[in-house]
Amino acid sequence: MIRLGTAGWKYEDWVGSFYPSKKHQFIYFSKIFNTAEINSTFYNFPSRKVVAAWSRVPDDFIFTAKVPQEVTHKLRLDVSKGADQRMQDYLQLMAPLRDAHRLGPLLIQLPPSFDFEHVEVIDAFLQTLPGEWEFVVEFRHRSWMQDATFDLLRRHQVAYCIVDEPLLPSRVEVTAPFSYIRWHGHGKKLWYYYLYNQEELEAWVPKVQEIVKQTPKDVYGYFNNHWHGFAARNCVEMMELLGMPHRMPKHVRDRVNRVTDQRIQRKKSQQASLSQFADE
Repeated sequence: MIRLGTAGWKYEDWVGSFYPSKKHQFIYFSKIFNTAEINSTFYNFPSRKVVAAWSRVPDDFIFTAKVPQEVTHKLRLDVSKGADQRMQDYLQLMAPLRDAHRLGPLLIQLPPSFDFEHVEVIDAFLQTLPGEWEFVVEFRHRSWMQDATFDLLRRHQVAYCIVDEPLLPSRVEVTAPFSYIRWHGHGKKLWYYYLYNQEELEAWVPKVQEIVKQTPKDVYGYFNNHWHGFAARNCVEMMELLGMPHRMPKHVRDRVNRVTDQRIQRKKSQQASLSQFADE
């Protein structure tokens, strides 16, 4: 099964584009998409109350979630510094969501400075992870693009996060029974300030089809180009290209397309004005 969604769902600038108002945003989101990547867990450990609320979602909805930056960026996966214990603390908090069958993979997003010289650190950390959970690793340094990396992940049955971004190649590697894709965008200053065009999305169709063919279980994919609702628009467009059904009503689709096009045009006009001013 392929599940496509967005990285996060609560954004101020989605109001008027994807959302008609500020009220009941997640209820609205879950009527259109059947998965979302929880980003808030990267910044802070969630409370038990919040996890309990996440558990009360529609029957077909599955979350994935980021591992807290305390584990990945502060402790840098170092078990000698207690990264494994803090990870266990996080798993304990997230367990009710998993027990409710509403949780898929957990995303271990590494800092850009974490290069292949730390391979023994990540190996030791992955050995501490419980086998009944699903994990995916997103590398941010080019030194990890080698066979030894993918062999390590296969040995631990941990998924490689297939990415579309400016710094790393869009390399397709299936290293676990499930797969995970993140589309970040190609913005010049901010990757995420980016609207994929039709040609760029079409180029991903054979890649996704190949990933599905190689993956025994589910394939998860998330658009992280969240500015102005770009992610929601591109996600539905990708669903259509893959021949997947989606639940975005036509009037919502028309509104999202109209508003995102307007905001892109406004940005281009502002850039043109600044360029003209600089030349004077």
